[in-house]
Amino acid sequence: MKTTTKKMMALAAITSAFLLTGCQKDLYDPNYDGNAIISGIPDSFNWSTISSVNLTVNVNDQYNGEYYYTVEVYDNNPLFNTNAKLLTKGVAKKGEAYASAFSIPQNLTTLYIQQTSPTGNREVKMLTITSGSLTCDFSTAVSVKSSSATTRSIATKAETFIYTTYTEPAKATVIGSTNHIIATGGTYIVDKDYTGDITFPGEGNATLYIKGTWTNTASSFTLQGGMNIIVLNGGEIATNTDLSITGSSNPSIVVMPGGKFNDPNNKNIAINFDTNGTIINQGTFNIQKLTLPSSASLHNNGTMSMDELIINSANTVVNDNILTAGKMDLTNGTITNNSEMIINGDVTTNGTNINNSGSFTATNMSLGGGIITNNCKIVISNKLSTSMQKPTLNMGSGSWLQAKELNVGSLEANMNSASIFYISDIATFSNNTSFNGTGDAYALLKMKSVVISGNWDLLSYNGKLKVEADNHDSHYTLNSGATISKLNEAEITIPSTPCTDGNTPGGKTPSNPTFPIVINTNSYYTYTMEDQWPYYGDYDMNDIVVTITPQYKTDNKGYVEEMTIIAKLKAIGATKSLGAAFQLDKVAANNVTNVIYSPTSTDKSVFEVTGTNVEKDQALAVIPLFDNAHSFLGSSGITNTSTGSQSIPVKTVEVTITFNKKTVIKDNLDVKYLNFFIVTDKQKTNRTEIHLAGYNPTDKVNASLFGTGNDSSSSTTKYISKSNLVWGMVIPDDFSYPVENTSILTAYPDFKPWAVSGGTTNTDWYNSSKADSQYIYK
Repeated sequence: MKTTTKKMMALAAITSAFLLTGCQKDLYDPNYDGNAIISGIPDSFNWSTISSVNLTVNVNDQYNGEYYYTVEVYDNNPLFNTNAKLLTKGVAKKGEAYASAFSIPQNLTTLYIQQTSPTGNREVKMLTITSGSLTCDFSTAVSVKSSSATTRSIATKAETFIYTTYTEPAKATVIGSTNHIIATGGTYIVDKDYTGDITFPGEGNATLYIKGTWTNTASSFTLQGGMNIIVLNGGEIATNTDLSITGSSNPSIVVMPGGKFNDPNNKNIAINFDTNGTIINQGTFNIQKLTLPSSASLHNNGTMSMDELIINSANTVVNDNILTAGKMDLTNGTITNNSEMIINGDVTTNGTNINNSGSFTATNMSLGGGIITNNCKIVISNKLSTSMQKPTLNMGSGSWLQAKELNVGSLEANMNSASIFYISDIATFSNNTSFNGTGDAYALLKMKSVVISGNWDLLSYNGKLKVEADNHDSHYTLNSGATISKLNEAEITIPSTPCTDGNTPGGKTPSNPTFPIVINTNSYYTYTMEDQWPYYGDYDMNDIVVTITPQYKTDNKGYVEEMTIIAKLKAIGATKSLGAAFQLDKVAANNVTNVIYSPTSTDKSVFEVTGTNVEKDQALAVIPLFDNAHSFLGSSGITNTSTGSQSIPVKTVEVTITFNKKTVIKDNLDVKYLNFFIVTDKQKTNRTEIHLAGYNPTDKVNASLFGTGNDSSSSTTKYISKSNLVWGMVIPDDFSYPVENTSILTAYPDFKPWAVSGGTTNTDWYNSSKADSQYIYK
C-alpha cells in the first residue's frame, strides 16, 4: 500500500472508495477502518469464487469391461467450442464408474461430460448443476441391435380400407354407337369400344360399367350425386374433358385391377370435386390435376399419376400402392400412405395430417401445422421446412426421415426407438423446437451443420436421443439423457430394413487409453494478494498477481504420478521482497519424491528445501515458487501495475512434482487444496505468511501475529479481518487486475454487490467484460 495519513484515510472512508495515495507501497495506517473499504459483508461469507462438485459418471460400456473409456469434464461443449476449459479427466468402464470431487467457478451452471469410447468416438452430455453431488449416466445409451429394431416392411398398412370387387352385372343397358343419356336408377355398360357422349342426370342413383374402351367426346363431363362409374378389368376411359364431381350423395369413380382411367400420355384433364365424392383406383389412373375439397376422398391401390394434387379439407386420402404427383398442395384433411407416394415437386401443407407407413418422396416439403406420423420412410431430396404454426412430427420405431436441408420455424419432433432423422447438409432453427427421444432405446438425429438464429436457447434435445453434427451453434440444451457427437461417432447401431438405411458408427479398432492419463487442463486460476497482513492494505489487490494452470498424469485408478503447476508471475504492486509458495494441504511432505523447476525460480533465501526440493521441516508438502518475486521477474519496485511503473514481460515457471506411487489421488490435488501463500518479511522461520481466507498457515508461520492489527482469525478460520475482509483471493480466470491507485471496487463495479450478498449474486463480477476498462491493467 502507499503512504497514507489519517486525514487521507478519513477522506477515503467518506468517499467509500479505495483511493490510493502517495507514491510508494508497503506502508500502512494502523488506525485505518476496514469499513471505509466496504461494509455490510455477512459473517458467513468465505470470499470464495469457486465451488466444489462430486461427480459420478457411468459409461456406456459396449465391451463388457475389456477396455477403459475416457471421461472428460468441460465448462462448454468441446466438440464445437475450441475455448472449452477442461475441468477434470479420468477413465471408467463396466463396474468402474468415474468419480471425482473437483472445483468449478462459482458462476458455472452447466457441465459438459464427454465420453470417448475405445474406438475413439466421442459423445457429450449436458448436466445442469443442481447440487454438490451429480451423476451422469451414459450407460442407458444401449445400442439398438437387430433383435429390437423394427423391421416393418413397406407393405405394412397403417390404415385398412376394404376394396370391393366389382364384376360385370348380369343385367345392364348396353351403350352402343350413339350418344346416351343415363337414366336415374339404371345400370349401364360399355361392353365394347365406344366413342361418344354419355350424359349423366342430376341427383340420383345410377351406375355405368366400363368393360371396353369409352372415348369421351363430350365438351363437358359432370358426375353428380349418386352417380357411379366402375371401370372393370380390361376397361378404359379415355377423355380430354375435365370432370366435375358434384352433389351430396357421394358420386364415385372406381377403377378395378386391370382397368384404366386415361393413358399416361393423354392425362391433360382435371378432376374437380364440389364437396363430396370418392375415387377408388386399383388399376391405372392418369390425370393432370385432382382437387379434393371438403368430404371428398381418394383410395389408391393401383398406379395413380397426376401433375398436381390439391386437397382442401378432404376427408380421407389413402394410398396403398403407387401414387405419383408433380406437386401437392394440402390444406387440412388427412393423407395416409401405406405403400409408395412419389411427389416429383413440392409438398405444401397447412394443418394437414400425414400418416406414412410406406415410402414417401418429394423434392421440397413445407409443413404448416398438422401432425406428420412417419412409420416407415420419408425422403425429401432438397428442403424440408416448417412454419411458425409448429407442426408435430411423430417417428415410429425403426423409421427414417431424410432431407438435404432443414429450415425450421417451429417444430416438435417425437422420435421412437431406432428412428433416424437425417439432414445431409444444413439445418436452420429460428424458433422454439424440440427433438424428443420417446422410446425404450435411443433414436438418432444426424445433421451436418446446425445454425440457430438469435441468442437464446430455442432448441432442445430430450430423452433417449443421440444427436450428431459436425458443426453446431450454441444456444441449445441436452436434457434427460440426450447426447451429442460428431457425425458417425454416436455409439448406436441400427440395422437397415426396407424402412431405414440404418446406422453403423465409425471409429478405429478398440483399444485402451494410453497410461498414464495426461490431464492438460486449460483452466486458469489467478491469485491476487495484498501484502500488509495483519493490517489492511489498499485493496487494489495487485501487490502480487500469479496465474496458474495445473496439469496431471494419473493411472487408471486416479492416483497421480506427476503434477505440473504452470505459474505465471504477472505483477508485483509492491517494493518489498515477496516470496510465494504452495502448501499441498492433502499431501504429506514425505510423499513427494522430487520437484523440478523450469527455469529455476528459487534461490533458497526464504524457502530452505530438502533433497526432494520440498521445504524443510514441514509436515505437509510446501512447494516454493520463488523466494524473491522481483529477482525472478528481473525487476525492482512496483512492476506491471501502472503505465508509470516498470513494464516487464510476464515470466513463467513450470514446477513438476512427482509422488510416491499410489499415495496421492487427483482429488487431493484439486485447486481448493493448493494453499497458495506469500511471505512478506524474508524470514525462513517464524515468518509473516499471508494465505487466502480460511486456509491454514504452514508450520513456520509467526503465530503470534494472529489476532493482532486488523486480523480477527480464530482457531477455525484464519486470515479474516475484523470487518470480514481478506488479504487475498483466487479467481477462476486469467484475471485482469486493477491498475495502481485504483480500488477493485472502481475497476469492478459488481465486486461490492457480490461481497455484500455473501457471494450469492454477481458471481461473474471478475469477468473482464464487467470491468471498467480504463481501470484494469492491459
